[in-house]
Amino acid sequence: MDDLDLPKDAKYKSFIAQVDKSLKSFEYSTEWADLISALGRLIKVIQSNTKCGYVPRSFVIGKRLAQCLHPALPAGVHCKALECYDVIFRTIGPERVAYDLYVYGPGLFALLEPSAMTVKSPLFDIYEEHLLPLGKLLHPSFLGLLKGLLPGLEPGAEFSERGNRMLEMFSSSVGSAFFYTCLWELLIRCPSIRQYGISFILNHLNKRKSLDSQSYIYGLDKNILVESLCCLFGDSVLLVQRDALDFVLLALPIHFYSKTTSKTERNPFQFINNKSLTVKDFAMLCTASLSILLRRDASLNRRLFIWLKGSQSVEGMVVDSLDNQSMTWADIVMDKVDDKHVLALNDKNENNSQRYFKLYSQIILTEAVRRLIYNPTCLPIPFIERSISERPFRVLVGLTDHPDIAHGLLDNLLLDIMWYTYEGYLKLRWQTTCCLMNSNQINKSSHRDSTLTISDLVNRPSLCDKQLPSNMTNLIKDYILIRDSAKPSSLRIDNQGRNLEYNGTTLVDREDSLPSNDSNINKISIQHSNNQTTITTNTTTNNVVDEFLRTSHLFFSNISSEFLWKFIENQFTELLNLSSAITVNTIGSMNIHPNKIMSSSSSSSSSSSSSSIEYDNWQQSSLKLSLIQWCSIINFFLNCLPIDMYPNVRSLYLPHLIIHLTNCLVEKLRVNCNLHYHDQSLLSQEGSFSEYKLTSLEWASIINCLDTIVHHIREVSLLI
Repeated sequence: MDDLDLPKDAKYKSFIAQVDKSLKSFEYSTEWADLISALGRLIKVIQSNTKCGYVPRSFVIGKRLAQCLHPALPAGVHCKALECYDVIFRTIGPERVAYDLYVYGPGLFALLEPSAMTVKSPLFDIYEEHLLPLGKLLHPSFLGLLKGLLPGLEPGAEFSERGNRMLEMFSSSVGSAFFYTCLWELLIRCPSIRQYGISFILNHLNKRKSLDSQSYIYGLDKNILVESLCCLFGDSVLLVQRDALDFVLLALPIHFYSKTTSKTERNPFQFINNKSLTVKDFAMLCTASLSILLRRDASLNRRLFIWLKGSQSVEGMVVDSLDNQSMTWADIVMDKVDDKHVLALNDKNENNSQRYFKLYSQIILTEAVRRLIYNPTCLPIPFIERSISERPFRVLVGLTDHPDIAHGLLDNLLLDIMWYTYEGYLKLRWQTTCCLMNSNQINKSSHRDSTLTISDLVNRPSLCDKQLPSNMTNLIKDYILIRDSAKPSSLRIDNQGRNLEYNGTTLVDREDSLPSNDSNINKISIQHSNNQTTITTNTTTNNVVDEFLRTSHLFFSNISSEFLWKFIENQFTELLNLSSAITVNTIGSMNIHPNKIMSSSSSSSSSSSSSSIEYDNWQQSSLKLSLIQWCSIINFFLNCLPIDMYPNVRSLYLPHLIIHLTNCLVEKLRVNCNLHYHDQSLLSQEGSFSEYKLTSLEWASIINCLDTIVHHIREVSLLI
């Protein structure tokens, strides 16, 4: 009850007056000894009126007690304040304690971590005596209480055992499922206690019990669980990442999303609000786990690949009939798979781990890498390390260390990787050129107005247009955008409701997919050309571009030359419409962007597993390039990356590619001639005959590509 609801007789008025007088003494305290005296007077006043069953001025008292628990004050003040808490809680009773916990909790919950050893014991006594019996009444304030208790788990500390025992008792008091839900949520919000929290979870996950009997450890909300694990994967502390991987190895094998497992194997996630973890949830986990590869730590990489292959050992978590045999999830699951279509596609020479990866992990890992390619900032990394544009290559280099994993990925993603390399290089070159142009223009015009600020440019564009010379506003906006792209997403100008515009065209955020961003780059380039602004192509690139090329070269050098050039040949064949039904390519201009279409299956191996997966639109759309774009990519690779210097490329693969392209073009001409002289009714359902002919731009692109290849072959011929 509030102070206004209290009885109005003289006895109660006297109690309030005494409390007000004791609180006044806090205002005149000049040193910590004065605080102890003030706390002592307040304690005496409350003890002399314990029969009232309440304490007036609770808000002011709670504020003063929280001030007395400041970490800078000595342990004597802390102990005296805890004594006052104890007296207050005894006076008002458990129900009132639960009601007023939002008043007394803020100071009390934050004390454990910074307090001295002499303070921890009475603090634990207050938790155990006054808060633990409240049970489910603690639910509204339990997040704060749990955050205050977790630092008591510090390894090697004197009170770590008591802190662990205290958490176990609170788990039983508030309910295990609710306790772990709050714990997973705290791991999202508070990076400082992640190591304590995930260690507690691992220590209380019994490896010899089934996951069904420990389903409370997942909490009540699967979204909180998934988001928390994603944050743990991106944490800057290696031990936190390691413990997160250990948890998914034990409690979240990657096949749990599938329905192809044995019917006798119960899914523990049926207890989480009657919802199971879906393939979309595991795709989010897999995407976040890729940030672990950026650390290049052998122990973390080993755990990640074990999770993807299902190679973790299972002691007794599935069935009791294992007789303590050492088995892995892959052994158990693949022995129980009864899908005849899946079994027919398995290679007899593959072990269970390889089959497990192809059946369950490959499609999810492929999607995770594709998301990273089109949005390198999607990883939950709280800091900027090296260049963001290099992240996909560094992750792919880590994955290619395992050939059984890399082979399936490259089959599905090589086209996306090559496009990302080509477009990423163009973007970095464009940004570098704009930076140089902007710096030169700013230096030339600095004497005209030295008072104009960046905030004026963003918030007062009309003022900038008046004070800056012609086209200067666009150039400075270029510079701001480039510098802003290096910031975290939440700090960028685009995400703060202030859009930079180029003559009315809004620039998209740097986190958008790469193909959509390129369209804006082309627009900017065209508008600059309309404003008679010329961008030179021979400008010296900075270290960012060089580092991007070096990192991409490191990745492509690990790919077999035979595989790479065979893939290039096949891509030319498909684009020339010789290996499949004729498709129509409508070409508008040279600045075409790839169409994004949903693919029914990424590969033959992934299609086998798609029969048992509910997609729910969780997949990114796959990439489809035009013939002009593909020729531009090949020209870029031959001119900017030394892929033609790899063994047998100039002497074997490039000549073979020329022969292949020549044969394809001859066949294309022959087919077109046959269609021209035969009955046109064959094409009545598809469209006009002109739609099947190569356009002049396509012919020019192919001839230019052939000329580049011949030039590289001639160089090695002259050397020989």
